[in-house]
Amino acid sequence: MLVRAARVASFLLGSSVILLAADAQVRISMVGKDNTTNVNNFDGQFVELFNAGAEAVSLTGMSLQWASSPTGSVTNASAKFDLHGVIQPGGYWLVRLSEHWPFTWGVAFEADQTYPLGFNGTPNGSTVISHAGKMMLVNTTALRTTGCTVSDAPTVIDLVSWNQTASATGCFEGSGIAVIPAASGVSATAVLRRCGGLTDTNDNAADFIETRRPPRNSTWTGAVDGPAVNGVTQVDGQSGRGMTTGYAGQGVLFTTKPTTCTGTTVSAVIDLSPISGPMVAAMRDDGLEGDETAGDGVYSFRYTLPGVVAAPLGTYSLAISVVDSLGRTGLGAAPLTVAPGVPANDLCVNAEVIPATAIPMFASAHGNLVSAGPITQIFTGCTTNGGSLGTSRDVWYSFTPVETGTYTITTCNEVTAPSSLTGMSTNLTVFDTCPPDDATEVFSTALDCASNSCTNFIGGGPSTIHGFPMTAGTEYLIRVAKFGSGDGVVGGPFRLDILSEPFGACCFANGTCVTLTQAACESNGGVFQSVGTTCTTWTCPAAPPPENNECDAAVVLTSGVAAPGTTFGASGTDITACDNTSWDVWYSYTPAVSGMVRVTTTRLTGLRNTGIAVFDSCPPATDAHLACVPVPLEGNQNTLVFAATAGTQYFIRTATHFSQRTDFTVIVEELVACCDGGGGCSLVTAAECTGTSHGPGSLCDPSPCSGTTGACCFGSTCAITTAEGCAGAGMQFAGAGTSCNVFGVNNTTPCCFADFDQDGTVAVPDIFAFLTAWFGGAATADIDQSGGNTVPDIFAFLTAWFAGCS
Repeated sequence: MLVRAARVASFLLGSSVILLAADAQVRISMVGKDNTTNVNNFDGQFVELFNAGAEAVSLTGMSLQWASSPTGSVTNASAKFDLHGVIQPGGYWLVRLSEHWPFTWGVAFEADQTYPLGFNGTPNGSTVISHAGKMMLVNTTALRTTGCTVSDAPTVIDLVSWNQTASATGCFEGSGIAVIPAASGVSATAVLRRCGGLTDTNDNAADFIETRRPPRNSTWTGAVDGPAVNGVTQVDGQSGRGMTTGYAGQGVLFTTKPTTCTGTTVSAVIDLSPISGPMVAAMRDDGLEGDETAGDGVYSFRYTLPGVVAAPLGTYSLAISVVDSLGRTGLGAAPLTVAPGVPANDLCVNAEVIPATAIPMFASAHGNLVSAGPITQIFTGCTTNGGSLGTSRDVWYSFTPVETGTYTITTCNEVTAPSSLTGMSTNLTVFDTCPPDDATEVFSTALDCASNSCTNFIGGGPSTIHGFPMTAGTEYLIRVAKFGSGDGVVGGPFRLDILSEPFGACCFANGTCVTLTQAACESNGGVFQSVGTTCTTWTCPAAPPPENNECDAAVVLTSGVAAPGTTFGASGTDITACDNTSWDVWYSYTPAVSGMVRVTTTRLTGLRNTGIAVFDSCPPATDAHLACVPVPLEGNQNTLVFAATAGTQYFIRTATHFSQRTDFTVIVEELVACCDGGGGCSLVTAAECTGTSHGPGSLCDPSPCSGTTGACCFGSTCAITTAEGCAGAGMQFAGAGTSCNVFGVNNTTPCCFADFDQDGTVAVPDIFAFLTAWFGGAATADIDQSGGNTVPDIFAFLTAWFAGCS
């Protein structure tokens, strides 16, 4: 039965009370947006409605209407959305207001209705939450062209006004607005009606809280009054909240302060498995291990990110689950971006030394500004191209020439295509002494500088200092910095070259061009063109396409055997959503047994390693990969593990993005369950297993290791293994958890020396069985473990035989 029940509610405009006659059952329970990258880029807007009544309600004839300020009017047709459908009692209705979908809050869900333009009439609908505003649920589809006035107030079923400061005034229900914290540092926030939508005191300030929990749609079946969960990430040494970046090896504190309608919070756990931590990490409210105050309702968990080698680089939304005293569960998430560790040459005093040789010379150093420490700017006396003003995230190099001359310093001489670095906008500055290390502003005198992006190769381009005079034996300190200022600036990889004149274009067989001295070019197998040529004015012959450029020509891989690869000359397009890669080559692999398979690529040349994706068809459909890992920011290896089915042909795509081509090797290996003897299990290759291997296709889930090993008897010998490993002829498994006996201490169980034929009884046939083995030189007759069958073994056996087995 569909009903429209009347109610009388009130809200304030200034000091005036306005009475609303509208539908008491349906109300706005949540208004929000999603954002994982930039606090000023709000994606995935939504409005969640809740039916607090006991009967279903038709939404047809109602509308949602929005204004950009609490006192504003709805003057644009794009600011109105007509509703339709039926909302069930105790149920929700989710309206999607932008094209950015699905959300990235760790829970998948679909909208009941969609309005792709957003309430501001643009595709991302960015202004709903980014400014103060109001959302109205109206019982007509007519546009409310006035503000909060008595004349049209009866049409308003529900009103939610919000602003970024608690002092804002305007049109709202009750004593004040629903408050959203200041935009700086906020990620994926929403205003949420308390108690799952049940709380409605007609006071926006009292009824709504800020949250990061996912919204609910008409198919949601959870408890409507479960705990509301808001996850906060705090990285050591950083301030603020929201999307936060932590570096490898750095400490991170995750906190949440759940709110419950009735009952109390009993437990809170966070899933840190995506960042190599525990899947169920119990959060604390006892004032210990990172928790600030015991019993304040704030649950905390401190975690140290893995070191550089094992750092789980990427952006995550880590799920938090809260249970209250009535057994209800609430879900939320804490954001975190994991970046590589700070480079060793982050400070000038730790500058990386670039070795020098006699003129003519060429020297290089690879660097990455992704995780370099930020510094606001360095003021210098250098005015060339703006000097180093406004730069952030820098690394340092030291160069001492062995001969006096003129040298070129550049980040614009990348191996394949310097144009790929134009977006990075590097700044180069040369000092003769280290400027003071400072986190804000540094005043120093530079010898020379150049700034911004690479528009040309050597011989031109802002990120090149050319013709710079250097004196033999003098140390020069070179600063490479990312253009732009502030913590939000994120740099990228680069190559710093220092070379003397004369130099020229050098062509290699893979089609790459590098500006080198003639000696350096020829010693590295290149063909030197002529002095003064550059890679912008000289085109080297392109590399031929690799034999496995297409998936139907995939190179067949054998387990455990590395195969060479290159993306030089490769073509292709981006076909995987998990990575932005273009230049690809293909391999195929067909496992003999089902199980987990590991694919590893090792970079040999080039700036970055390859991304890896696995498909089960050729040609594959776009974004149809079975498993995928993107191009890593650091390191020379990339690894992907996937579940394989025996007899299925898999197609493995290795690719690089932009023009960062590379040479590499690829190897596919079948993994086995490896028990460490203490109940622990890991998936490794059989060769890597230092414990007990469970053979091809074995898995750690369910674990085969906990309590499954025991003593294996073979004649008079005993070894610890699994029941499967003790299934050979003449072997007898003594049972899980049993241990081997020690002759002279315990010679009866579990492997009884006297029962040599292992028939369960001690009898004369055991003597004959032993003597036969002893005369035959069998290892099982070496009772005293002396390394050979000797007369003492006979006496040792007879002693055990007369003692019998117990």
